[in-house]
Amino acid sequence: MTPEEIWQAKSDEEVLAAVQRLDEFTEVGKSLILSEFSRRQLNGSDLLTTAEDTIALPGSTSYSPMVRLWRGEFSLRITYWVYGQLGYLVWGVLIVLIGRATHSAAIVSAFNAAHVGYYVIVVIGTWRSAARYEGNPFWGDLAKVAIVLGILEAVATRVLLR
Repeated sequence: MTPEEIWQAKSDEEVLAAVQRLDEFTEVGKSLILSEFSRRQLNGSDLLTTAEDTIALPGSTSYSPMVRLWRGEFSLRITYWVYGQLGYLVWGVLIVLIGRATHSAAIVSAFNAAHVGYYVIVVIGTWRSAARYEGNPFWGDLAKVAIVLGILEAVATRVLLR
């Protein structure tokens, strides 16, 4: 039995479980799993909707979370709330704690620069994820409005704090 036949013989649930754990497989294994996943999508399988938050899009060659985030490959819900809102909170707390622990302006500045880089990735990823969102268009549009307002707020804060 070939590796392709092995994956073809697995149940939808087994393929979905493998897709959710892609980082545990070799590059060849990842390719086989995503091929089978994609094949089943073409035959009407509903796996993508149940796994959209945790999988690479079929055909994606990138498994780095930051690259996938940049490309908008996560669901809008995960991109906006986890990487955007929760990520923003974590970065803020981290910068405050680092500032208090080190009292070093250089270290805090380095963390602020990294935060700006992260913020750019999240903004681009959220915009791209909103553009490919297939649910009610209101939510994709609302995410884009939130991005624009967030950028305006960040710029206004920088200008007013000078």
